[in-house]
Amino acid sequence: MADKKQLKILKQGVHVWNTWWDKNRTVHVDLSKTDLANADLSGAILRGVDLRGTLVVGANLRGAILSLADLSDAVLLTPS
Repeated sequence: MADKKQLKILKQGVHVWNTWWDKNRTVHVDLSKTDLANADLSGAILRGVDLRGTLVVGANLRGAILSLADLSDAVLLTPS
């Protein structure tokens, strides 16, 4: 289940998230089973993040870094 503190940081915006992530690279980030539908995640650093079962329908992932992220069972439909 998602870490509520981490999710709250992400919802403050990509700049806030990336700044936090840069200072906390060794922390296990768990955003699993959350609703990120229609979120603006463009440019977000999500490297190694647990996104299992997350709803990402319609989210803007342009330029997001998702390497080593666990996207098992995530719903990743994006706008056409």
